[in-house]
Amino acid sequence: MTINAPDAEKADVTLRSLVRELQIQIDEGSLLPEQMIRACRQILHLWLRMGGDTTEDAVVGFLGIESETDYVLGGSQSHVGRPVDHVRFKPGSAAEAQEVEEVGRFYLEYFSRDIEELNAYLNVG
Repeated sequence: MTINAPDAEKADVTLRSLVRELQIQIDEGSLLPEQMIRACRQILHLWLRMGGDTTEDAVVGFLGIESETDYVLGGSQSHVGRPVDHVRFKPGSAAEAQEVEEVGRFYLEYFSRDIEELNAYLNVG
């Protein structure tokens, strides 16, 4: 894949800013489960724009969380594959909100660790 240098640089700056903000929210205890799920998707997107691969150690934890939460908050919503691969909740429904809360409780510790490690990897400080 050809990487556009200015686009990669912009993605790097955006990723560093995002990681810094997420670390602050984690430290303050104000990170919402919905933000965590969407942040995993955004981190992976930015990483790819920088020319990285989602299976690299620095972001593989986010890939794991993202793949396990792809059925909520407008995930893949693809019309191929197994029925269980599709969005399981009506977007914005009370059932989806409850599931997002449960996902947040389960993955927050892992996400926090992964943010801390990515923070150190990027030397965000």
